[in-house]
Amino acid sequence: MAQGWIIGAEGFSPANSLPPLSGIVLILVWSVWLLVSALFGKDPPSRDRAQA
Repeated sequence: MAQGWIIGAEGFSPANSLPPLSGIVLILVWSVWLLVSALFGKDPPSRDRAQA
């Protein structure tokens, strides 16, 4: 949110224009995707199985 307030300051593009909002949404989607992939991703194979 702070990014949107700073971008909306005088001399910058309006806070509710398409580029700033799409950037904030992209960061949010990327963060959620990383969280989900970290929680539900595959575990690396253990060394015991790889040597067998």
